Amino acid sequence: MSASSDPFIPLRSSDVNKNRELLLITGLTQHGVGNWKRIAEHLGTRTKEEAEQHYTKVYIESPDWPLPVSTFNVLTS
Repeated sequence: MSASSDPFIPLRSSDVNKNRELLLITGLTQHGVGNWKRIAEHLGTRTKEEAEQHYTKVYIESPDWPLPVSTFNVLTS
């Protein structure tokens, strides 16, 4: 799934996407990791497959785990 087709965007983007990401995190804490059907219902706009794929891609496969994958380049001196 390309970044442009990912239904979620890490927290450093628009308010709408931040709210969607926070809903995912809230759903994870309320329903437990792996309860993708309930998490998708909590989100209201995503399938259980989309929620699980996003969580895996952004959080589990993050090179900075447990932090999410960042889409921004950070300049260091």
